[in-house]
Amino acid sequence: MSTMWRAKSISLFNGRYVKGRLLVLEKPISFFGDIDYSGKIINRELKYFNESVAKRILVIPHGRGSTVSSYIIYSLAKRNLAPSAILSLYPDTIVLVGCVISNIPYAYEIPRALLNHEYTNKIFEIKFTRNKAIIREIS
Repeated sequence: MSTMWRAKSISLFNGRYVKGRLLVLEKPISFFGDIDYSGKIINRELKYFNESVAKRILVIPHGRGSTVSSYIIYSLAKRNLAPSAILSLYPDTIVLVGCVISNIPYAYEIPRALLNHEYTNKIFEIKFTRNKAIIREIS
């Protein structure tokens, strides 16, 4: 039986469905400084240094740093190098704005258990409905 979790989202993403591999970063990230132009993680202090966030479901505790991060998320999306969805433990306005302008589904207040690097590369699906996200491991 697969594990299922719930998180909060916003109505903009209602009806969306995402399926993909997780990339779990247990430390907060800044899209301005931790992720490069190609979508790779360039902060050597992060567990998945040199991994790409492109087409991954990115799981983070929250963002940190500059408001420029919203634009960087948008820039990555325009070049098809952005995550397919972003999930965070704590709500983050800067990440949310980046997701809204980039049309990337975003959920927050995920269960702390999901913020575990052991889920990296596992396949998950997320259904966004009525300001909620239903998150399910499928492999």
